[in-house]
Amino acid sequence: MKKILFLFLMVFFINGCGKSDNSAHHHAEEGEHEEHTEAIHVSKEVQQSLGFETALASVKKLVDIIEVYGEIAQETEQVVHVSTPRPGQLESVDVELGGVVDPDAALAQVRTEEGELLTLRSPSHGIVIGQYFKTGDRVDPLSSLFTIADPDVVRGSFDLYEKDLAAVKVGQKVKVETLSYPERAFAGEVVYISPRIDQETRTIKVRVDIKNTEEHDLKFGMFVTGKIERLLDSEALLVPMESVHSIDGESIVFLQTSEDEFLLTQVKVGVRNSHYVEILSGLNVGDRVVTRGSFNLKSEFLKESLGGDGHGH
Repeated sequence: MKKILFLFLMVFFINGCGKSDNSAHHHAEEGEHEEHTEAIHVSKEVQQSLGFETALASVKKLVDIIEVYGEIAQETEQVVHVSTPRPGQLESVDVELGGVVDPDAALAQVRTEEGELLTLRSPSHGIVIGQYFKTGDRVDPLSSLFTIADPDVVRGSFDLYEKDLAAVKVGQKVKVETLSYPERAFAGEVVYISPRIDQETRTIKVRVDIKNTEEHDLKFGMFVTGKIERLLDSEALLVPMESVHSIDGESIVFLQTSEDEFLLTQVKVGVRNSHYVEILSGLNVGDRVVTRGSFNLKSEFLKESLGGDGHGH
C-alpha cells in the first residue's frame, strides 16, 4: 500500500511541477533578486501531499553553537567526609555504597571505648560514593568512614579547541547531552577555563557545572557532549537550516514567489548553528522560503535540468 502511494505521489508531483525561465527573467529585470535562476511550479494539491512548509527570512540575533566533548568528573566538589567523633568499633552499617541519603539519615553505629553506642548521621543530601570500613573494624576520628557527594550539580570537563577560545567566557550557558538520554538536554554553565593549552591536542580544559536534580541521571565518569551558546553581537538575516541546500558547491534556497511558484535562488551564507543559517546576500527581509519539502524541489530541479545527473549534495 505504501509503495502504491509513493508511486502515486511521484507521478502527481511530476505532473504538477513545471519550470518557468520567464518568471526568473522577470525578477532579474526588476533587480530584486539577481541570483534567481530557475522557477518550478508545484500545484497546491502536490504541496499538501508532500507536506510543504515555508518560513520567512527574518532579522534577529543568532545564537552560535560551539560543540565540545568531555565527561562527567568522577566526583563533585560538593563532597563531605564522615568520621566518628570518638574511637571505637564499627558495629553496623546502615547504608549501601551508591545509595542516596538525606540529611540526618543514619549511616552507621559505632560502639565507643566507653561502651556508648553512637549513631553516625549524614550531614547532607547526596550519594554514598565511598565506604572504607566494615563491621567489626576499629575506627577513630582521624579516619573517614564514608564519603558523600551531592549529585544535584555535577562537574563536566570538556576539551575546547584553541581556535574557539576567544568565543567562550565564564558564565556562558551550555546544553549538555549524552547518548544515554538522547531526547534530553541538561542545563549547564561555564564556571572555569584553564589557563593551560595541551601542547599535543591544542585544546583547553573547560569546566561546566551541570544541573542533575531530576533522578540524578548523569553519572560520574559518563561521556557527554556540550553545546556552548554564544549570542552574536549583531543581528543577521536568518532562515531555517533545512531551507538551505547545495548545488555544484553553491548555496541555494527555494523562494516562494506565488501560491504555486518556487524560484531557485542562489544565496551567500555566513554563520550557522543547528537551527538557522545567516544569509549575507540573495534574500530580503520577509522573503518566504521552503523549509520542509525543499529537498523534493531540489531533486526535481536536478532531474529536469541535468537529466538526472545532478551534482548537488
